[in-house]
Amino acid sequence: MRPTYSDLRLLYVEDEVLIALDTQDMLADMGFEDVTYVARRDKALQQAEEGEFGLALLDVNLGHGETSLEVAQTLRSRGIPVVFLTGYNSVELLDEFDWARIVEKPLAPPRLTEAIDATLGAAQERAQA
Repeated sequence: MRPTYSDLRLLYVEDEVLIALDTQDMLADMGFEDVTYVARRDKALQQAEEGEFGLALLDVNLGHGETSLEVAQTLRSRGIPVVFLTGYNSVELLDEFDWARIVEKPLAPPRLTEAIDATLGAAQERAQA
């Protein structure tokens, strides 16, 4: 049975505005109603440190040589599950983040849904352990 996402607060980090708009439409179609979108690493880090989220979707490369890796580490330390989104071959970059799912761009709803469901399921199992 597929979970509902309407009560889940989501942090979405993406530096490309057109991709962000398209993805936010996709997230709304999936049932997400509470999405906090940020485009810059500093704002994402602030949200990661202060915000209360049930899940984070992070673009790996945020432009200008910045990445979302520190954001991911902060979120993980707070117990917030992470899914990485990438349009580049970032596998080497993500070697130390084997605890997170990776979805390659362009995003397709079935792949994104599968990654989100698996991530949330794993987080729920850890919480119950």
